[in-house]
Amino acid sequence: MNWRNVVRSKKRAQQIVFLLLISGGFLLIFSLMKRPFAKAEKIDYVIGDTVPLQAKVYLGNVSDDSTVSMDMTQFQVSEAMEKKINLTYQGTSYKVNINFIAPDINQLIKVSDRVQDFVISGNYQSVFGVDERYAKDVTYSIPSDQLKLGEQTVSATLYGQTVSQKLYVYDDSNDMGRLSIRYDYANQDLTTIVKQYLTDEKLTTNQVAFSYVNTATKKVVQMNENQSMIAGSTYKLPLSMFVEDEMKTRGYTLNTIVLGTPLKELLEQTIVESSNHTAEMLVEYFGGFYNLYQQKFGVYGKNEHASIKTIDVDTNRTTAYYFKQVLEYVWANQDKYPYLIGYLKEATPNRYYEMYLQRVDIWHKYGLYDDAINDVAIVHERNPYLIALYTQGLTEYQFGKLAYVINEWHRINQDK
Repeated sequence: MNWRNVVRSKKRAQQIVFLLLISGGFLLIFSLMKRPFAKAEKIDYVIGDTVPLQAKVYLGNVSDDSTVSMDMTQFQVSEAMEKKINLTYQGTSYKVNINFIAPDINQLIKVSDRVQDFVISGNYQSVFGVDERYAKDVTYSIPSDQLKLGEQTVSATLYGQTVSQKLYVYDDSNDMGRLSIRYDYANQDLTTIVKQYLTDEKLTTNQVAFSYVNTATKKVVQMNENQSMIAGSTYKLPLSMFVEDEMKTRGYTLNTIVLGTPLKELLEQTIVESSNHTAEMLVEYFGGFYNLYQQKFGVYGKNEHASIKTIDVDTNRTTAYYFKQVLEYVWANQDKYPYLIGYLKEATPNRYYEMYLQRVDIWHKYGLYDDAINDVAIVHERNPYLIALYTQGLTEYQFGKLAYVINEWHRINQDK
């Protein structure tokens, strides 16, 4: 064989080997590039959320629809932290870094600046309103069965974050029975009874304003009736009266579309659900706050004994005397307001004026703002009565008991 051919053959063989090595290397690199791998970056996970099982969350080089398996207890942590977890994908184990993030406690536990009523040994869920996904992980500073009567502060802790709520703790097992016999209802006037109750509750008389009318005897009893009080959502009563009056004037029906919504829904949301957004829509559509408060609402009453004649447009303050007149107008013109009355019957059952008067048919609209609790109601005892009750600084429990006291006085004196 020619030596030159031998040299050429060796070079060719070397080239082939070199090419094979290179191609093998490429194949190896390609296969490695296609192999799943644990992501280097930390994977964020909000504690309490559903644990994702999609493989692509944790690994690279995986299909979109593939999943991993893992021990879910690895995600049961009590506070924010970083740690590695183990998972399995197609028979291979991987370790990934998880950044456990504590959810914002203020989004999961609802607390209020107001003192909240709480029945001793009750369920904290009723006042803290914890998102059900996290309820089992919340700890409280005081077990509910160890609370003492009166005002106390209870803290709720979740994932290292704490919020506090002031509670007014009470035992309602015998309260109504005691209230039924505590005061001399038969021989004392209503104002005296109310003042005695306020004293017993360590409240002052300027925290309450009311106007009472017995529809049968026409007897009127009032206390601080001209005092300026926060109206809250009670303004939605004359608003709904005006809307129903305008429906007749304009030829509207409940099915008429106003601002993209049937009037039936707007009225129902305003009274039954007490929607501020819906009420403001109606106000703007039917003339605006200044026009309604200063002019239109005066059709239903006007307090000539106070600087606030109806409702103050800048402060949303009013008087019990004005709302006594509004209730009298509704009572005298029930045939004009069939829709409104129907919604008043549905509104906020078993709360505010109805809290301890659930056996009585009550048409009412409550108002709640800051530390003000109000209710304007038509109460259907044997002889119905009208009550505009405005308070400041009472708990809902104290308000409910006050309503019970007023009703008890009426029940005994309704024929006088």
